[in-house]
Amino acid sequence: MKKFLSLLLILFGTSLYSQSICFGSSATITAAPSAVNNSTLVTPTGTFTSSDGTFVVSPTVTTIYTITVPTSTVVTIRTVTVNPRPNVSPTYTQATCTSTIRGFNFNLTFSPANPAPTYTISWAIPPMSTAAVVPGCITAPTDFSCVGVINPANYQATVAAAGGCQVVVSFTIQNTPAPASFSLQPNSLTQSITCSQPNFSISGSNASLNYTWTNNFITPVTASSIQVSNALTGTLLTSNLVVVAQNTISGCTDSKTIALVVNTVAPIGSSTPTSQLINCLNAVNLVTLTVSSPSVNFSQFAYSPTLPGSTSYTFTSNNSPAVLDVSGAVGTWTHCVVNNGNGCTSCKNIVVTSNQTLPTFTITSTGNFSLGCSTKSICNLAFGNPQAGTGGASLTYTFIPPGATVGSVVTGPFASPLSTNVITPGTWTMICHEQGSNCQTKVTVPILLNTFPPVLDSVSRSRGGILTCDTQQVVLKAFSDTQNIGYTWQYGSPASNLQSSSVPVNATLTAAGTTSVTYTLTLKDNSNLCTISSNYTVFHNVAAPTASWAPQIAGKNFITCKDQTITLTNASKTNQNPFFNPTNRVIGFLWEGPTPQVPLSVSSSYTAGTIGVYTITAKDLDNGCTARFTNTVYDNRDFPVVNTTAPLIDCGSKTSTISAAATTTGGSVSYLWRIPTPNHSSGLLNLPACQVNLPGTFTVLVTDNVNGCVTTKTVSVNNASLIASVALSDTAGFAPLRVNFVNNSYSGNNITSSISTIWTFGNGSSSVTPATSISPSALYSLPGTYTVKIWASKTPCKDTVVKIIRVDVPSTLEIPNVFTPNGDGINDFYFLKTNSLSKISMSIFDRWGRLIFEVIESTTGNISWDGKNGSGKEVPDGTYFYYLNATGKDGVDYAKKGTITLSR
Repeated sequence: MKKFLSLLLILFGTSLYSQSICFGSSATITAAPSAVNNSTLVTPTGTFTSSDGTFVVSPTVTTIYTITVPTSTVVTIRTVTVNPRPNVSPTYTQATCTSTIRGFNFNLTFSPANPAPTYTISWAIPPMSTAAVVPGCITAPTDFSCVGVINPANYQATVAAAGGCQVVVSFTIQNTPAPASFSLQPNSLTQSITCSQPNFSISGSNASLNYTWTNNFITPVTASSIQVSNALTGTLLTSNLVVVAQNTISGCTDSKTIALVVNTVAPIGSSTPTSQLINCLNAVNLVTLTVSSPSVNFSQFAYSPTLPGSTSYTFTSNNSPAVLDVSGAVGTWTHCVVNNGNGCTSCKNIVVTSNQTLPTFTITSTGNFSLGCSTKSICNLAFGNPQAGTGGASLTYTFIPPGATVGSVVTGPFASPLSTNVITPGTWTMICHEQGSNCQTKVTVPILLNTFPPVLDSVSRSRGGILTCDTQQVVLKAFSDTQNIGYTWQYGSPASNLQSSSVPVNATLTAAGTTSVTYTLTLKDNSNLCTISSNYTVFHNVAAPTASWAPQIAGKNFITCKDQTITLTNASKTNQNPFFNPTNRVIGFLWEGPTPQVPLSVSSSYTAGTIGVYTITAKDLDNGCTARFTNTVYDNRDFPVVNTTAPLIDCGSKTSTISAAATTTGGSVSYLWRIPTPNHSSGLLNLPACQVNLPGTFTVLVTDNVNGCVTTKTVSVNNASLIASVALSDTAGFAPLRVNFVNNSYSGNNITSSISTIWTFGNGSSSVTPATSISPSALYSLPGTYTVKIWASKTPCKDTVVKIIRVDVPSTLEIPNVFTPNGDGINDFYFLKTNSLSKISMSIFDRWGRLIFEVIESTTGNISWDGKNGSGKEVPDGTYFYYLNATGKDGVDYAKKGTITLSR
């Protein structure tokens, strides 16, 4: 088939034409201009006709079409190349309330599917930006799907295959829906109704959420909190309480289930005896206190009747039985048993009487009868408003610390201070003693030790707590169920303090060598001033990679004629601290080169075909940090220097030899002549010289065989013309003048052979010379202007040339010696007769040497004197003397002197 088409090309002047389309498109093909009328299109599927030579075709594979005209031998060949068209049917995976996974899949296919075409995917650079937006999980320019780290953004990708067939995909990866994160306050999934907590509130910690509290037996409550009390226990406690929190913006929800428990069982206790008679001189007044239920985790308290309204206790014990000394107060004592597990209490009375009046006092204390931390580690205990009893004597006061044995009647030592600073917790005994009656009031006061630090529930770290170039801020947030506490974060050098439950931690991108920063959290209980501290480390993984590219062949970062492109490969490395276990996934995130190089995103290599500076932006996929590197691709092409000759095709000749001569640093060269048609040349076309048969434009390609560089030179060969030319020995002179003629006629390439010439010399003679080497001559005897004309002929070329010859007479000078200026009209003037003088001067003197007449210089040669002097007066008769100088046009000089006789 190829041979047949080649034959058509030679025999019929076939016209070839090719165009490309994408699969599924149409192409318009036309016949050659000389074959448009009533054209016939031959296709693999049939034959079609067109009156104007235009056809619309829709091939599905590359097809060669033939267009013919029944009345013409011209055949038009049209090739339509069908390139594969990319098709996409994209699907996307967006983050949800329960998953952070994102992904996309273009579901890329091609029509036709086979053979599988090559393609690239480029990612668009947004306006006002210098870098393409590429999903983080893309690692190659052919990736059309991925699942993983994809930052929320607008993306646009162009899938391009051969022939410019492409499809553009635009999509948006959305932000992760905001969660509905919350905790309970109090933060426990089991809540109890007890005597110490008969009602309480449960609330959600995040005020921006909507909460709904439900139970199988109550109407749902839509509020940030719900009140739980004994009034609701009958319905609430039969099933769990469920709270559902919803983020109103994202719609995400979270829920927690709370189990409710009732524990209101009262303890059982007794006192023996239930009454006592006090006498100031009695040694013992004791009551036995017992607890029968519960058997463990209980407390007994006895309240003194003598101190109404006092917050102090006269007795406390966690044992059963316990002995209570009631000798210090008269009245009704209250014995209470407390179930420490639920706070429920049961109380009984003990009646104490006396035949005497005991002293009385109240008790005051700083710090609420407890010892805490810092400045609250000291408590001041004091007697308040002491009053004497029956005896009316003076009072003394005693403080007995915990652990000391105290009898029913204290006889000493007695001290006078009404207060003391307490630093030791436990049961202190305060005794007010009346000196006269020896009566005394004795009260035991428990000083509690409250040095429990606040409880830190947890500290959350957003985004894993590691700072990277992708994650440039994390938030540390502390949670605690302890009430009335303060939060303090301390960090940096010099130290900074932030009074807040949360602290933002920002990445310092310039501190690449810093791998961590420590934040110290201190929780302070504002009730007892006790604190607890914890350290939290946030790691900085912000080391930028070392960006670099290298040519695929080491040291070859230049373009040659044999290698018009070179491949640049990503040689970037990570600089992360080994602590982070880097995987060295440093990708060529963006390649850029000089115009017209097209930027390429996410590729391990880049094809460079333009001289100039190339830049790689490397991205470390482990931490998102980037760096740039630039280097130059040089030009190492050395083209041959070519000089050409293109002689004209001479008159009567059929060939001309065109030639090229090349010099190069590479060494040997090879030649290839491109000839318009086979009839234009003869001989080999791969030699420095080539013979051409017809005029035209010819191209030679000179290739350096070492480096492959090619220099193209174009030469034009034209038909030569005949130039008639003649050189004359003289073009002007004086008769008789002989002129010799030299025939300089030539054709095209300065060739003088085979030229015959016809001469006419203008003096009535002529001549014919068969060669330019013959030089005729002609004699011009008479003055005048002569036209010489020659006809040069070299079949089929002819040319004519005309020359002009001017011939003058020789110069002459006649000087008369007598003239008679008497007015008779005969010889009245002295007149010189001259011919062909170019200049003349003359002076006339009298015999005494006086100048009578002068012509300084005349170019006409005619001098006339009328016999008068310079004043216009006639000179007398006599002999006069002259001096004369003249030059003839023929170059003859005249110097004359003599006498002139003037006679009237």
